[in-house]
Amino acid sequence: MRNLIYAVISIFIFTTSVGAQTGTPANDPYSSNPENYPSDWKPREFQCKNLDYIPDFSLGHYSDPNDDEIEELCECIDENIKNGWVRPTGRKLKKGEEFTSTLVARGLIKAFSARLGEKIMLCVKQSKDPPNEAIKGIDAYKKSTGVMPGEFIRLSPREREAYARGVLDGENFIYTQVKHPLLKKVNYCINKDFNLIISRIVYFKESKLERKYLMPWSISTLLGEICSKNKNTTEEEYKRNTRSFDLATLQMDDPAEENGEKIERAFIRGVIDGKVFSLHGLGWSKLPAYLNCLSIPKNMEGILSYFNSATLFAENLNSLALNVSSAEGMVCKNL
Repeated sequence: MRNLIYAVISIFIFTTSVGAQTGTPANDPYSSNPENYPSDWKPREFQCKNLDYIPDFSLGHYSDPNDDEIEELCECIDENIKNGWVRPTGRKLKKGEEFTSTLVARGLIKAFSARLGEKIMLCVKQSKDPPNEAIKGIDAYKKSTGVMPGEFIRLSPREREAYARGVLDGENFIYTQVKHPLLKKVNYCINKDFNLIISRIVYFKESKLERKYLMPWSISTLLGEICSKNKNTTEEEYKRNTRSFDLATLQMDDPAEENGEKIERAFIRGVIDGKVFSLHGLGWSKLPAYLNCLSIPKNMEGILSYFNSATLFAENLNSLALNVSSAEGMVCKNL
């Protein structure tokens, strides 16, 4: 059920609605807070056609499951309903039948909505969770290669900027490949508010960081706060690719050779983290193998070496993220 990625749920019972959201950040350019969605967003409603006790419900931003996926979701919900009172209460609500008293009705509607919302949450979470191999791969990647918030706040300001640029470039690289539906909106936002976004990332307040997740998760939430305010709908190309000149400028601000290498490494890790974040959200089937390759220390050194060679020979100087991807291709072959 790979299309059921976004888990902000509303259950509609007459004029009563119950909203729920996951405890983890949404894996898309908007945060999991529905207040950050565009004002013109309207949830698409779904039905469990074979279950007569479940009211219409909606899923999160840009969720677009097909009929088979909805059927699978509904089966999961039904399997997880254990309390005997839930089904008859739902049938009564759907038919508009009266309860013995208004007080009883209010209590049952509240309890029914909470219980059903909880089960939909559970099933959506199961549908978007990566397989065990990917979970293990993410854990290994976090420990060996990925930048976690605890490490990020210890980086120098120039390293943070290089890393932030890399994340934005890496995410754009993947979303361009798959023609993500939010691509033009996010491109417009980053093109327009690039300096603000970079500044906010560089000077992230520690309390705002999602400490259990790789840094792109925190950056995604920040983009949601900034980009949801933009109303642009025109096609936009990404104009903020990190060029060789941009990276060299950051390195010149801190002329020590070892610091220049740190800045370069931070950029490369940013690109890779951004790609991992995007591929994780898209449910890429080869993600476990990709993570395993990236988690090997010598492979990261190989990527750095290939990147330096490509840059030395003036390849893709207007988009260094392409050199990172080419270097990955040389090291992590057949992916």
